[in-house]
Amino acid sequence: MPAGSFSIQSDLKSEDLMATILDFGSYPDFIDVVDKVETRLDGPPVWEVYFEIKVIRKLTYTLRLEKKNNNEVSWSLIDGFFITNSGCWKLTPNAQGTEVFYQVSMQMDTFLPSM
Repeated sequence: MPAGSFSIQSDLKSEDLMATILDFGSYPDFIDVVDKVETRLDGPPVWEVYFEIKVIRKLTYTLRLEKKNNNEVSWSLIDGFFITNSGCWKLTPNAQGTEVFYQVSMQMDTFLPSM
């Protein structure tokens, strides 16, 4: 199953980064492939969020997201295009701002040709 992760240092406060991560409705404003987002269960600590994205064609899926603590959010697939879609954001405050860790593991239900 394809998986990926990255870690970066941000000069932003972890609280500001977490607020952006949890502002699902604003995703279409800054993530080009996201066309529509509907929050179906509005947390905290648990959200169910429906996504429509455009990657060669329209794909839809619903995730269950859970805020584990002030610095961690994880998600898992409820239904939709993917066979699996899970991952997390982990934010670690430090003197320079925040260490940001992102991890995702997903498997698509069908083949998509490369762009």
